[in-house]
Amino acid sequence: MDIIAINEAIETLENSDTNFENVSELASLYICRANLQNLSNRQIERVEDELEDILPYYTKYREIKTRYQLNQTTEGEVILGIKNVCREIQQFIDTIYSGTDMNKERICINKMIEQMHEKYSK
Repeated sequence: MDIIAINEAIETLENSDTNFENVSELASLYICRANLQNLSNRQIERVEDELEDILPYYTKYREIKTRYQLNQTTEGEVILGIKNVCREIQQFIDTIYSGTDMNKERICINKMIEQMHEKYSK
């Protein structure tokens, strides 16, 4: 049951006779709706947190890369910097993927990953 169906059921019950069965069902639907809304809000917060994690690592990587080009650091530090950026991007995509509830969404993400693999593995 999705949030639209829950809202429709709530509206129907709110406009129907008041009896124990309807009140009980209504209470259950209110709880389900609240939980779904909280879950959705938490998912949005997780995605935003992951997105905000990327830029600081990328900024640090750029600084490391600049120092490397000026012969002020090692190749190892550059590689560590880019690995950190890649890890954060992967965590971001993982979080988006885990928040999907339709197979069509997951197919889109998988297709994007496959396209990136094809483009960059050559």
